[in-house]
Amino acid sequence: MSYKLILEAISYAARSHDGQTRADGHTPYIAHPFRVMTILSVVFGVTDPLILATAILHDSIEDTHVNYDDLKSHFGEEVADNVARLSKDMRLPKSQREFEFLQDFEGASFAVKLCKLGDMLDNITDIESIDEAKLQSIVAKAKSVLETLESGKPLHTGKVSVAIEAVKSELRDVSEK
Repeated sequence: MSYKLILEAISYAARSHDGQTRADGHTPYIAHPFRVMTILSVVFGVTDPLILATAILHDSIEDTHVNYDDLKSHFGEEVADNVARLSKDMRLPKSQREFEFLQDFEGASFAVKLCKLGDMLDNITDIESIDEAKLQSIVAKAKSVLETLESGKPLHTGKVSVAIEAVKSELRDVSEK
């Protein structure tokens, strides 16, 4: 595996999210997966191409026409499994899908947890494109994910500690605004 996997994932995600915009109605949606991958690389220090590919593809199943089998055939089982673990079952009522996601997240892999923390950090820092109600929802979800991470079995890794502290810091900043 090399940087070619990441480049392929970037192109694939860009095609998959084509035409979508963020909540502001102007920013191309693909900016979010790019930022999540950048957070993992620059802020959390991740260099693993499989994790970075997961980051760029993290919303592909949940928010596009892409399914698990598509990802598996293009990027392999590990990336497809990670992205599936980061995807909520949109067929369920919102409260149930959030509950089930958090239940499943507790046993998720290192890669999935790092990607979710990067996703949360980007969503929290992208407050210009969201209203107050959406921000409060994002903050509540971030706190739930952090609680799940901190109450589960400890992950003895500096990257997760850095990621958790970055999210906590941003949550404090948002709460002070």
